[in-house]
Amino acid sequence: MALHPELPKSPYDPLVPDQRWFPAAEELRKSAYEKLLPPLVAQIRQGVFDWRAAGYAGGSATTVTLLRWWFETEHLLDQADGNAAPFSYYFAQREAVETILWLHDVKAVRDKYDLMRFDARGETKANLEDAQLLRKIIWLSASSSTMSRSMAISATTSPTSSSKQLQGRSTSSKPKAALNSTCPTR
Repeated sequence: MALHPELPKSPYDPLVPDQRWFPAAEELRKSAYEKLLPPLVAQIRQGVFDWRAAGYAGGSATTVTLLRWWFETEHLLDQADGNAAPFSYYFAQREAVETILWLHDVKAVRDKYDLMRFDARGETKANLEDAQLLRKIIWLSASSSTMSRSMAISATTSPTSSSKQLQGRSTSSKPKAALNSTCPTR
């Protein structure tokens, strides 16, 4: 199993797609990279990387504002000793959120059939359940330890999670004001 010699040591540093871990020896990277990764991963990772490098061009104004707030603004958290310490999301968390938003805003992915165009090998099956496919993509984008926070971020900011839909659900004990105040404001 290969670790690229330039792989960042910090879990906060962005990963370049062609420097990421993959399940083979380093000398096979050029010839076998896409074949050894699960379907969809290579093209989506590269697309999200390019989108981030371009300053989130093509994302909605809300998406760009939120991404810059979460990932480019310094956040200080109060510590037990009374001091404030900087907080940063792990790169896997960032990439998971960016992936969801890139797929939605830039590539207009709305269902499993839209996702299949990213399968360079043609291996995905049209009869997969929507939820199964989404879970696989999220899992591939982030480790299980970061998935909860990434999904919470995406659920609270999803354009499809309107306050009308949230009000109609009886599973939440939060009042409408609390549901609408989950995003930080300046």
